[in-house]
Amino acid sequence: MNPDKYKKQKKIFKKAYALGDKRLKAGYGWPLEVDAQLVKFFGYIKKSLSEGNVLDLGCGQGRHTIFFAQKGFNAYGIDYVKRAVDEAKQSAKEKNLKNANFKVMDAFKLDFPKNFFDIIIDWSVLGHIKPEDWNIYLKNILNALKTKGFFILAEFSANDLRIKNKTRNFFEHENHYDHYFREDEIKDLFSKNFKIISMNETMLIQKPDHLMLNVLMRRKK
Repeated sequence: MNPDKYKKQKKIFKKAYALGDKRLKAGYGWPLEVDAQLVKFFGYIKKSLSEGNVLDLGCGQGRHTIFFAQKGFNAYGIDYVKRAVDEAKQSAKEKNLKNANFKVMDAFKLDFPKNFFDIIIDWSVLGHIKPEDWNIYLKNILNALKTKGFFILAEFSANDLRIKNKTRNFFEHENHYDHYFREDEIKDLFSKNFKIISMNETMLIQKPDHLMLNVLMRRKK
């Protein structure tokens, strides 16, 4: 993979976080609240797992990392934007969470022991990766996740009104890639290595025209 392929896209996220409190007005309305669908998925997970290591890919300001830390897990959030990681660290510090750990790290370059995590969360990372690199992404997930570990995925849905009647299910704009997933794409990519427990669609509260495809999976033996 060309290491510079996503360099310009990274600059867009860095620029967005640099706006601080002005992000929302500029159109970068990333929520600070824990997503209700993640809470529902956790309700299922906790029936068989009450502690362990959690990885939050593209953690942003740390909302989901902090959620799992508050539930007693050792939670690790990574993001390749330092400003996001700094804000996440500050939020965890204010909540006195010693088990919420944040690092500046690229999802393509995970630096953790093999099969270290019981749960991995991807809330809108894969959708910014081009299909030719999905197998690299998947290899990294499998290297980091334990056998029978849980994988939570949430990406834009191909049923989203912005894409539903288009001939293709992706956008490329301002050096930024957005992929809108069909259910069959998820199954094709993950079903060999994962059992799909739940797959559903929800609207984003802060952006009602955005439809998300939410998936809970468990790694096979």
